[in-house]
Amino acid sequence: MNGNESDGDLVHIAYVSTETAEMGSNDLVDLLHVARKRNSAAGLTGMLLHRDDSFFQILEGARSDVDCVFASIQKDPRHQRITVILNEAITQREFADWGMAFIELDGIGLDELEGFSDYLTNDNSGFAFLQESTAVEKLMMQFKTML
Repeated sequence: MNGNESDGDLVHIAYVSTETAEMGSNDLVDLLHVARKRNSAAGLTGMLLHRDDSFFQILEGARSDVDCVFASIQKDPRHQRITVILNEAITQREFADWGMAFIELDGIGLDELEGFSDYLTNDNSGFAFLQESTAVEKLMMQFKTML
């Protein structure tokens, strides 16, 4: 962590984007390693989902750090049509134990990939989930149902 985080300064941002050129499994693994290193240095946690040519990412941490990393993502030539879905203050991290989880990477032994989560294959549906879920969890569920 970089030390900029305070109780009133914690935020998360969720966005979707489309890749500008097809990325193979090795390209995605490289992207994940770079993102984890950058996010760890900035004290950010979150999740990166990829399916076909689309990304869905959630970043959380101190506002200044999230804004800085997101600004670099917006300049990244591998992304286009970046759309922010959620950008709000939070009281606690939802991915505190996840440096940067990565989900749905075709062609690789997913359960062996560091940070792998089986979120997209879990059955998280039901009335209780809808009542108790945070905005980010509901967005992830919507992304899951689009697959």
